[in-house]
Amino acid sequence: MKRTFDNCISPELKQRSLYNFNFFGMRERGEKSKNTNNGFKTSLNTAVFTTKFVIDEKKVITTVSHYKEDGAWDFFSDDEFIEYEKIAKLVSLEEILDLDPSIKDLSNLKEGFTAYRKSLKDKWIIKKM
Repeated sequence: MKRTFDNCISPELKQRSLYNFNFFGMRERGEKSKNTNNGFKTSLNTAVFTTKFVIDEKKVITTVSHYKEDGAWDFFSDDEFIEYEKIAKLVSLEEILDLDPSIKDLSNLKEGFTAYRKSLKDKWIIKKM
């Protein structure tokens, strides 16, 4: 899936400087990864992909993907869409964890794997992509 940043950055992120914002966990100028006790091996500032359904409509996150190619994370609801660019949002991992603390359970999701669930109360099912 081709990812784009056009018109998908959340207002919260627009207020941060890009220097302080980590894209896919990459660190600037030798900065050490901060242990935020969130369970993830990356900073809470890490940029992740989601949709307007999750951020604006507060839909339950039912699919989480961790891509092997670039280490990127996707957090999607079960809403269907055709044009990702029209519903895409780029937010921080912290925003996702604030919306759904149960995502912390997937902090060790390996690159190249996806986790699914039907509802917030269901257990995650993990599969290789």
